[in-house]
Amino acid sequence: ARSYILDALDINPLPASIEVTLKPQYRLKQRIISVAERIRQFPQVEDISYGRGWITRLERLVRAVAIADLGIGLVVAIAAIVTVSYTVRLTLYARREVIQVLKLVGATDWFIMWPFLIEGAIHGLVSAALSLLILYMGYRVIEVKLPQAVFVSPHLIVFYVVFATGVAVLGSWVSLRSFLREKVQ
Repeated sequence: ARSYILDALDINPLPASIEVTLKPQYRLKQRIISVAERIRQFPQVEDISYGRGWITRLERLVRAVAIADLGIGLVVAIAAIVTVSYTVRLTLYARREVIQVLKLVGATDWFIMWPFLIEGAIHGLVSAALSLLILYMGYRVIEVKLPQAVFVSPHLIVFYVVFATGVAVLGSWVSLRSFLREKVQ
């Protein structure tokens, strides 16, 4: 149906064009601009269209999401520290008689703290493992619709587990320090 229209034209009214697809390592704003400027230097090139406005808007959006992510992560980390701290404090109050006896027989604060710190670390590890399992299940659901979706890198998983464990230990330590400074009754 279109061939008769093209046959009626003596020349192609559209300018010649080349579509360039960059390798992933060149898909950063500065590299895209650099490649566009190098291509623009060829005398045969009249115009370059690469969506500079879109790139700038996308970069702003990514930056805003990263800042929001950091803020939400900070709030969640503080909430986790407070939650663990109060949970450990409840455990300490439940075991205060044992702690009193340990103090009376000369146990140091560190001797009393170690079991609670280890318990906090175990809670952190279990929490990290469960949340990663839930995240992986969500990833498997999304992967059906978006095959190019990528799961969290192993380095990030290790960081997350260490961070979650550290937050739990920190929450335990905060609670233990304040509890042991009080006069055990």
